[in-house]
Amino acid sequence: MGICFMTRLEKCELAISKGIYYNENNGDIIGVKGKVLTAKDNNGYICFGIWKDKKTYKLYGHQFAWFCIYGKCIPMIDHKNQIKTDNRKDNLRKATRQLNSLNRNSKGSSFDASSGKWLSQIMLKGKNKNLGRFDTEKEAMTVYNKYKTELINKL
Repeated sequence: MGICFMTRLEKCELAISKGIYYNENNGDIIGVKGKVLTAKDNNGYICFGIWKDKKTYKLYGHQFAWFCIYGKCIPMIDHKNQIKTDNRKDNLRKATRQLNSLNRNSKGSSFDASSGKWLSQIMLKGKNKNLGRFDTEKEAMTVYNKYKTELINKL
């Protein structure tokens, strides 16, 4: 028996045909019995299973929401407020690899024992960009967060 594969588009279309729908007002995914789907994967994203030919296919809530809003699927979607369960239309945006990497749980600062200062750096195009050394962790994080916000707004 061969590998069973469904594209994201096919999964979204199947979910709709089964009666699953998206509430654009609050971002909820509503199951066939009218219940809000809240199951999460190991990374904290809303996901649900849909059945076809005795197989279950996993679909993420934000991917389904994007399809319901725009009628198409895209490779990367970002939650603007970084709350992985918030699938409201105004919280979802098309993402790039750069934006995705900026949203990872990077602390943005570390203590540099050799200088006795706090180092602030950010990952940019696969390389660490040094943002400077600071007397306090708070200063280092302030610079990091400002730079990160500017980068996100440019993407």
